[in-house]
Amino acid sequence: RRAIAGHDATALEEAAHVVMTGTPEDEAARHSDGERLAALLQRLPERERELLAMKYGAGMTNRAIATATGLTESNVGTIVHRAVQTLRERW
Repeated sequence: RRAIAGHDATALEEAAHVVMTGTPEDEAARHSDGERLAALLQRLPERERELLAMKYGAGMTNRAIATATGLTESNVGTIVHRAVQTLRERW
């Protein structure tokens, strides 16, 4: 974990390994999905991974991310949206 602009952040790769309770089959499926997500995230450019970590790992708003990175709020939204689209297409 690290702090980004006053927020706790967990790398998405680390978050993919969070174990949840359920049946062994559910846990196996979640583990498999987590590994798949981690692999897909590694294929994204570093900037996109960082913005996704800020948005979904740290729960930051686009405005807070823009302030922390020097990007415009609009650019943050566009980059995050496109990164999520890429992940969905590759899933």
